[in-house]
Amino acid sequence: MTAPLAPPPSRLGLSVIMALTCVAAAIPFGRREDWLGWLAFLVVAAAAAWVWGVLLWGLWRSVRACIRDRLEQ
Repeated sequence: MTAPLAPPPSRLGLSVIMALTCVAAAIPFGRREDWLGWLAFLVVAAAAAWVWGVLLWGLWRSVRACIRDRLEQ
């Protein structure tokens, strides 16, 4: 039997990779004043909100785990 492959990347890692890809595709259109400029702005804003949401969710889980561990002692 062969050894399993490496574990998949974390949710934060995947989020950062996807957000950077979306932002890199949208940035060239960001200075336009038509609908493409607004779409690029929305893509960048959504990617930032997504990454910050994942970061805050991880912080919330860490705080809950810390409180739970202290209560168990």
